[in-house]
Amino acid sequence: MSPFRAADQTTAESITGCSDLLEDFLRAISRMESEYLRAALEGEKI
Repeated sequence: MSPFRAADQTTAESITGCSDLLEDFLRAISRMESEYLRAALEGEKI
């Protein structure tokens, strides 16, 4: 394997790891937004 191919593979693995972190972050933000909206609507009903 050439050094360039090894570097490309390492870069691809890093990007995949960052992508996974970003997806987890966006899911967490979406979940918090849903909880906030539900709590806000329940607060209006009281």
